[in-house]
This record gives sequence, C-alpha cells and structure tokens, in this order.
Amino acid sequence: MLVFLRQSIFFFQKLITFQFTIIFSMKSIILGPLGLLVAFCCFYQPADAALAAMSIDLGSQFIKIGLVKPGVPMDIVLNKESRRKTPNVISFKNDERFFAEAAAAMSSSHPQSTYNFLLSLIARKEGDDAFTTFKKTFPFTAFEFDDVRKTVIFPYKEEKYNVETLLAMILWNAKKVTEAYADQTVKESVVWAGRIVAE
Repeated sequence: MLVFLRQSIFFFQKLITFQFTIIFSMKSIILGPLGLLVAFCCFYQPADAALAAMSIDLGSQFIKIGLVKPGVPMDIVLNKESRRKTPNVISFKNDERFFAEAAAAMSSSHPQSTYNFLLSLIARKEGDDAFTTFKKTFPFTAFEFDDVRKTVIFPYKEEKYNVETLLAMILWNAKKVTEAYADQTVKESVVWAGRIVAE
C-alpha cells in the first residue's frame, strides 16, 4: 500500500509539471498546467447540452412533446397553458404568427387565416379526396394548388405557404416550448407522424 501511495504521489507530481505539446499548423506550442486548464475550458461543452433530445408525436389535431435529458427521466413537456396536449394549429393576424391555444382561439374570429389539420394534406396531390373533405370541414380557409408540384398552398396577404412550411413553423414553436421547459437548448429530435405512416 505504501508503494502504491508513493507511485500515486510521484505520478501527480509529474502531472503537475507535465509539459503538453500541441501540434498546431506545423508549429509546436508548449502548454503548462495553466495552459492545459485554459485549453480545456475553451473546448469544454457540458454533457447536458449535447444530450438533450425531444420527441414529437405529431397528430392531425394535437401535438405531444417528450423530453429526454441527463439526470431527468423521460418527461412530457407542458405547454404555456400547462397542458400535455398542444393543438396542432397555426394562425396569422396582422403579420404575426400564433400557435397552439392562441391560434385555436382565433379560429372563430379569423377562420380564413387559421390553419389546422394540416397533416391530412401533406404529400397530397390535386384531385385527392382529402381536399374536398378539408373544404367541407373548413369552408373559410382558402387554398389553391401549386402549378409545379400540384400540392396545396395557402395564400395569406402577399405570401403563399405550402403545408410543409406551416408544419415547419409549428415544429419550430414546439422546439421553442421544449427549450423553455428544459432550460437549455435542444438540438436532437424524433418526430412521429402516425397518420402519414398509416396511409
């Protein structure tokens, strides 16, 4: 035991006085212990930021968001209204975007610029029965078809948004809600859209 203790002390003495050489653009730079500490601090990234991930269950009417991060078991993200289910809706008013509950509340006062049940229209071509069902369900929501892709686009003032763009805005909002809930940035995500997979 005494020999092991002496070897450990000797090793730590060597470590403290150790000179580390870094090859950087064909020049060698000698760093002492303080330099090693500074280099470590410059390149250090907390494990929490690298490992946080979100999962999104993207339904036609609602979204559920899960969060996985180190030190916390799998958790369902609560939205701004402290609910687990978030409406899958986006609405525009005076060039401002509204999401979730706020957008759902605007569906009665601004039905022409409120878009929901978008998942039923993704990857659908002109002439599909989904468009007639959508038009019957949401008669005030105007849409037209893209000349090249033959998919649906929604006009709003001078802009025209396709379904993918509106869903991307909804997913962006889901990411922001998750980051606010997690108190850190979230870079990884898994999206499940069961309706698309089932069809």
